[in-house]
Amino acid sequence: MKVVNLAIGIATSYLIIYTLLCATDTAIPLIMLMFSLSPLVVIGMVYAVIRHGKPSNHTFEERFYEDDY
Repeated sequence: MKVVNLAIGIATSYLIIYTLLCATDTAIPLIMLMFSLSPLVVIGMVYAVIRHGKPSNHTFEERFYEDDY
């Protein structure tokens, strides 16, 4: 699970930094570079979750979403 948490943390940090850079409107070339690389960040996160994530023990019919009740 450490790999999954790290991948999600990196993708979230990347998104926050990208959003803050867009709000300042000062580093347009860096914004464009980050925009171009963002699909790779998302694909890397999805790959880590699929490869190292823990599947649910419940079916879709048992629980519509993973909620402990």
